[in-house]
Amino acid sequence: SQANEALCKKDGGVCSCNNNKNSVDCSSKRLTAIPSNIPPDTTQLRLNFNSLSKLSPKAFHHLSKLTYLSLGENQLQALPVGVFDHLVNLDKLYLNRNQLKSLPSGIFDKLTKLTDLTLSENKLQSLPHGVFDKLTKLTILYLHENKLQSVPDGVFDKLTQLTHLYLSTNQLQSLPNGVFNTLSRLTYLDLESNKLQSLPSGVFDKLTQLTELYLWGNKLQSLPNGVFDKLTSLTQLYLGANKLQSLPHGVFDKLTELRTLDLQTNQLRSVPKGAFDSLSSLSLVTLTNNPWDCTCNGIIYMAKWLNKKADEGLGGVDTAGCEKGGKAVLDITEKDAASDCVSPNTTTAIPTSTTTPASVIYDDIHE
Repeated sequence: SQANEALCKKDGGVCSCNNNKNSVDCSSKRLTAIPSNIPPDTTQLRLNFNSLSKLSPKAFHHLSKLTYLSLGENQLQALPVGVFDHLVNLDKLYLNRNQLKSLPSGIFDKLTKLTDLTLSENKLQSLPHGVFDKLTKLTILYLHENKLQSVPDGVFDKLTQLTHLYLSTNQLQSLPNGVFNTLSRLTYLDLESNKLQSLPSGVFDKLTQLTELYLWGNKLQSLPNGVFDKLTSLTQLYLGANKLQSLPHGVFDKLTELRTLDLQTNQLRSVPKGAFDSLSSLSLVTLTNNPWDCTCNGIIYMAKWLNKKADEGLGGVDTAGCEKGGKAVLDITEKDAASDCVSPNTTTAIPTSTTTPASVIYDDIHE
């Protein structure tokens, strides 16, 4: 057809066209502008890995049949208002690896059929209020590797179908109360490598379907009581590379499905008695790089538990080493840990005033 003349390879153009599938692939063609003659019945359009630095507001206005649009791996600095407004059938939109610093209000409002939205690896410093409110069919949202210092109140409230939320490698210092309260279908939540110093009480309480929770590489000094109590489907919990000095009593009691527990590179000196007793499905525990205090009798519960689990073949039982003396915690006996280091009215060992170098060195290193 005439519209194809300079677009498709077979007509001397640069893009690969599959007429049966109505797909046009213009990826990796060093394009600085979008070809003007993309057929109006195109359903899949790939423009990733090019040199696009800006879009015309009407670039896609004749492409209302698009279900798939990839603009990833370009140099887009901004999105013009209304640029996606005709893409009412769009299912997947990729904007990853660009230079976007902000998003216009309402930029996604017409994309009511969208299920996948990828905004990762940009320079987003904030999100407009209500920016995702019309995306009620969204199941996957990628926001990792941006510069978000906060997220607006209620920003995810309308995303009731969401199953995967990626927020890692941002600069989040706190989370709004109730930020995940409508996400009852969420199975995967990644908050790794942020600057979270604390978690709001009950922040995960509505995430009863959650199976994977990544909190690695934050600045958490403590956990709220019962913070994981509703996560009865959880299989993976990553709490490594934080600044946890103690764990609340019973914090893991409801996690009977948990298979992986990562507590490495924190400032834990002991765990509360019975802390691991409910973890009947556990196959891997990581306890490295904590200043485990093997002189206090508060370590005895953990030593005995590790010993028992070593016999059952649990992975990682040998990863806990005593802060002093070079012994493994699982080798500690009641004779070794004879001191009663707990003050009468507290449940955790008295923290020492010195920080352990080991818990600082690894702070910024990802696994």
